[in-house]
Amino acid sequence: MELEIRQQHMIEKQEELNEKLKHFNKGRKTWSRIDSVFKTLSVVLTVGTTVATAVTGGLMVPVLIPTVLATITAIQTSSCGLIAIGYTSKQKSYYKKKTEILNTYLNKLFIFFERSREDKNITIEELEEFNEILDKFDKEISVMKVKKNT
Repeated sequence: MELEIRQQHMIEKQEELNEKLKHFNKGRKTWSRIDSVFKTLSVVLTVGTTVATAVTGGLMVPVLIPTVLATITAIQTSSCGLIAIGYTSKQKSYYKKKTEILNTYLNKLFIFFERSREDKNITIEELEEFNEILDKFDKEISVMKVKKNT
């Protein structure tokens, strides 16, 4: 009976980590999509305003209009580029790192669990070691949260 309770505890903790992994992967995919949207938007807007600048430049309109369009192109390109490079890339990297850490700990826990289960006896020491691995994971992830916010 005691063995089953310990096994169930280990299984539940691994399932919790698998749920976190799904969440981190979802965040990573979301930020990848956002990054792609900003990059695509940047290209489309740049091409559009460049074409507009070229067309108005050849139509003998006042010099002010092509100059304004060129300025808009420069501002738009730099702002979309900064967002894509600065913010979305950091978010993608953040979730990728979290996913890698979580995968590492899930592998450790799985191997530990299987090794403990092989001898059909999960001792209190083994359970404590399992919980220590979970604590190390929590500490490593919480350090990442602090780095992200600063």
